[in-house]
Amino acid sequence: MAGAQAVTGALNFTPSFNQTGVFGALSSFTSQQQLPSFTTVQYQNTTTGTALFVDQLYAATLTFVASTAQTFHFNNASLLDPFGNTLAMLRIRELIILNTSLTAGWDLSVAQAASNGVTWLPVVANGPPHAYANGGLLRLSDPNSSGAGVGQVISGSTDGIVLTPTAHAVTAVILALGASIL
Repeated sequence: MAGAQAVTGALNFTPSFNQTGVFGALSSFTSQQQLPSFTTVQYQNTTTGTALFVDQLYAATLTFVASTAQTFHFNNASLLDPFGNTLAMLRIRELIILNTSLTAGWDLSVAQAASNGVTWLPVVANGPPHAYANGGLLRLSDPNSSGAGVGQVISGSTDGIVLTPTAHAVTAVILALGASIL
């Protein structure tokens, strides 16, 4: 096991979309839609459980067996950070799942686990969100919440997230940036 490490992170999410159309015989118009600048987030490893606080990271590239669900528990010390330290998150600030499979239909659903599931994801029966094939990305973000019961909070009894591929082997990158202090 490695010594103490500091976890920090920066996330820059600035989508911008344009639509150009022709109105009338000679008039052209471009409409641009952009999210406000709050989409750039700078996470810090501070000494309190305030907004933007992070101190734990899970990062893995995994291949899932076709039609076989895999459950991740981020609080009960069953997962390791990149240095081999056990994770005991109380809040997930960022959950990012990138499906790197190249074939359409090779998707990955993301839901609360049947046992000890997180409360802020739907159950499988209610049509969970998906990370679709060919670069499909699912991002759940909670940068600013603090305190018990607010935001993407987890505990020993509510920390499970289940990822289930379609009838094909799916490869995905999973990043969870979290905090061990509420």
